[in-house]
Amino acid sequence: MKRKNFKIIGHAHNQFEYYIKTLQHCETIMLSPLFYNKKYSKNKILNIPKFNLIAKNWKTNICALG
Repeated sequence: MKRKNFKIIGHAHNQFEYYIKTLQHCETIMLSPLFYNKKYSKNKILNIPKFNLIAKNWKTNICALG
């Protein structure tokens, strides 16, 4: 039996993972890392302007995740 009220969400760190999530038909994709933390170096994080540019160009709903 297929449920109709399910929303499929995914998590991506880069464009390749975003592409995989679109193939999986995710409605909302959470994109991280947005801010600096101990796990990710400064060259791997997204800043707010870069996140906004990515969210503007991608066709699915994008959420910022940490």
